Amino acid sequence: MTETLVTAGAEGYFGEALRLPLPQAGVPVPALPSAAAGLPAARPVTLDGSRFCCGTSSWADPGLVRYGDFYPRKSMNARERLAYYCSRLPVAEIATTYRFPPTPDLARQWVARTPPGFRFDVRCWSLLTQAPTLPDSLWEDLMDEVRPETRHRRRLYSANLSGDALEECWRRFEYALRPLHQADRLGVVVLQYPS
Repeated sequence: MTETLVTAGAEGYFGEALRLPLPQAGVPVPALPSAAAGLPAARPVTLDGSRFCCGTSSWADPGLVRYGDFYPRKSMNARERLAYYCSRLPVAEIATTYRFPPTPDLARQWVARTPPGFRFDVRCWSLLTQAPTLPDSLWEDLMDEVRPETRHRRRLYSANLSGDALEECWRRFEYALRPLHQADRLGVVVLQYPS
């Protein structure tokens, strides 16, 4: 008996769903096309005129890479995993941006490695949501803007910065996301505030 996987982003999800054979023990997995081969993005599900995009909090989550059977090979590199992920799900959250803000170069890499139609939801950098932040995540040229009495602390808070420095952090975060926005790859920016 052959197991099958029905992908949520498949064309005609509520009718004829796309069925893919799952890897079986002792059966070699065929080589996947490279990211440059241009696999199409998975399509969102549409129901009564509303679009639903389902994804995970990371295409590199250990539950998918090491412990699960989402990927056909454990030996896939990051570029192959992202290409495969995009062909199965139409959106992924980038949660690492909560700890460290992204750079425009990194955003351009995400654009170059994903097909049109794919979206990234980006977690906002913790400093911008008044959450405890790793001091090392602040740009070096803004370190002097941290109030002297708080520079030695293990966590940085937005209240520890001057108003001008905090505005500059917002500007830089937005600037880093521009490549995603310009390429129509930016989904939502998730603002996670402390409770």
